[in-house]
Amino acid sequence: MPPLDNTSGRVRFSQFYERTSLPLLRYVTRAIGNAEIAEDIVQETYVRSLAAQGLPENDDEARAYIFRVASNLMVDHWRRQKKLRQHEHQPNESASSPDPGRGIDVSALSD
Repeated sequence: MPPLDNTSGRVRFSQFYERTSLPLLRYVTRAIGNAEIAEDIVQETYVRSLAAQGLPENDDEARAYIFRVASNLMVDHWRRQKKLRQHEHQPNESASSPDPGRGIDVSALSD
């Protein structure tokens, strides 16, 4: 698809969006399991597609491109979630490190 600097390009993108947005949303929702996150990923997919130098002219190639972008965004999402889960399960170093001053009997020091 040509860049969207002309009316023809905008119309073509709009038509492409109408044909592909629902199937893409279904795909992402099934994979992610959360409709809100899926909507965000689909939106980001189209934003990135618009920011690119233009989608491929061939409709099948353009469709494959957006599904690949969405898949990559899902992988990014899963990686972020994994990092968050790992971070949540790591012990807090400040809580686990004993205070060296704790447990000292101050009265024994004055003798």
